[in-house]
Formats: sequence, structure tokens, C-alpha cells
Amino acid sequence: MAVPISSGRGARETPGLEAVQRASARPTRPRATRCLPHPPCTRPLPAGTFCPYALSLLDAVWSVSFAVPLPCLVVPPVGAASRAAAAGRAAPCRLDRCGQTVGRPRRVTMPDTGVADTNGAVATDSRSHKERMLAGDNYWCADPELVRMRAEAMVLCRELADADPHDAALNQSIVGRLFGKVGHTCIVTPPLRVDYGSFVTIGDNFYCNFDCIILDCAPVTIGDNVLLGPGVQLYAATHPTNPSHRDAGKEFAFPIVIGDGVWVGGRSIVNSGVTIGAHSVIGSGSVVTRDVPPNVVAVGSPAVPIKPVDGLSDADAAAAWSEVWAARKRKLEKERRDAEAMEQWEKQQA
Repeated sequence: MAVPISSGRGARETPGLEAVQRASARPTRPRATRCLPHPPCTRPLPAGTFCPYALSLLDAVWSVSFAVPLPCLVVPPVGAASRAAAAGRAAPCRLDRCGQTVGRPRRVTMPDTGVADTNGAVATDSRSHKERMLAGDNYWCADPELVRMRAEAMVLCRELADADPHDAALNQSIVGRLFGKVGHTCIVTPPLRVDYGSFVTIGDNFYCNFDCIILDCAPVTIGDNVLLGPGVQLYAATHPTNPSHRDAGKEFAFPIVIGDGVWVGGRSIVNSGVTIGAHSVIGSGSVVTRDVPPNVVAVGSPAVPIKPVDGLSDADAAAAWSEVWAARKRKLEKERRDAEAMEQWEKQQA
């Protein structure tokens, strides 16, 4: 029986004991065994349960971080899952649950690469997914080797964040273990986040400010005397624009190269496949989607050169100005083509 909380207009009632007990009941699950990770799909997952694909990734990170098994998680249904549970049906989930039995692998097919076997290896390609990733080809990010490497990188990032900032030797040791190659005087101010770290090469006199992110799914090469402002993000990883390919787990990555003497302003983003020329400056908050020539200041989204840097010789300044004018010409040409396309579309609609 419900008990009124207040009287008069707008009065509401509190649920009785039976309703409270029903509302407080939460679906539980036994300790899940590690299942084989696999690309996401659209098969239904019962409301209030954890997808074993996500659990396997979380279990790997937890085990490497704390050397203990992942504790049992109780996840109440939320959002769409709650509505589906109220309607008495399964909630949709983008992650497959490996069939009816936790731990049972399934066959997957990745676009344009042939048929994959039960552990995700593509039958038509003998290379590992790590080798495919570094070559810029389609790969599977949930490959167990890559999952383990990302978990180890997360542990090192946490060690760096927890290290005594006065202990320079300890910080340099962690940085040396985290990155593939490091030059002299490499200063990293935590927190820092990387995908693998081992595919990052850094030159001498490097400074990285707070909150930087490096997704080094492809080699990231940073030259000497480079400065990264707070919140700079280097994204070597990318995904196809075809949604069916993304749903099948298709990913790839392209290298990023940052030349000597480059300063990347705070909260800037550098996308995959980009090369930034030596001594250039990227303005704060810019999004770099294409190569930046040397000795220029580039700003905006997408970032474009707007002027040469200071202190150049006459010859270098002339070369930089030619790059700036070429960028402006490309921008005007693109605007002209877009206007013509819009005008043609309007004529067709009429």
C-alpha cells in the first residue's frame, strides 16, 4: 500500500514495501570467464548484464594493473536497457555476447580482408594484427597482443602520474620504459595517456605539458626541441567513414611526424598521416588535418598557414610566404568549387 507524502495539489506517494523490494532487485551474474574478444555486432544483450567482450578488455587491464582477478560487477539496467526491461524484451547492444555460453568464440569476417578464424586472425594474411597496424593496413584492435600492450601502457602512465615530481631519475626511468626511443632531457608533465607508447620516438629537449594524449597505433616521430602545450592530442589512429566497416571492427592508422623545433599550442589536435615541418607553430585549439610546411604559423580548424615564423632569413621567409599564399589559394579554390556545387544542386532541385 502506498503512503501519501503530502496532501493537497501536487501530492505524491511513496511506494510500499513490496514495490521497494521489487525496485531494489538488481540482476546479478556469476564471475565471467575470460572470453575471446571479437569485433562488435548488433546481437541483443539482456538488460542489466555486461557484455563479455567489454568484460574481457576490462579484465585484462584490471589484472595487469592490480594482479588480482576482476571482481564481480553488478550493473543495473540504465537508459535503453531500462526501457527494454520494462517492456519485457532484450535491450540492443553494439557488442556481441559470444552466444549463449560465456567464453565461446565466434567466427568473424572483416571487410576486404577475407574470412577470419575463431581467434580473429585473417586467413589470407599471415601477419599479426600488430604488424598490420604498423603497416597502415586494416587490423583488429581487440587482438589479445594489442590488448595486453595497451594495458601495460596504462600501468606505466599511472606510475608516471603517481611518481614523486621531485624524483627526476624515477620519472626519466618511467618515460624511458613507456616510449620506444627517448633523447636527452625529455620532460613529461602528467597526466599523460598513450595507446602503446612503444611506437613513439622522441628527440632531445622535449617538453610535454599536462593532459596530452598520443594514440600511437602507427609510429609517432617527434624531433628535437619540440614543445607540446597542455591538452595536445596526437591521433595516429583512424576509422573508416563507412559505418558497416566500423561495425565490423575495421581500423587502421597512419604515422605522424613532428619536425625539429615545432611548438604545438594547447588543446590542438593532430590527425593521422600528418607531417608538421620544422620550426612551425600550431596555434592553440587548431585541428591539423593536412601537412604543415616548415617555418610557418598555422591556425584554425582545419589549420592553415597564415604567416611565417619570426627570425627567418630572407630566403626562408620568401619560401614560407609562398606556402602561405598557396594555402590561401587552395582555400579560395575550394570555396569556389563548393559554391558551384551548391548552385548546381539548387538548379536540380528547382
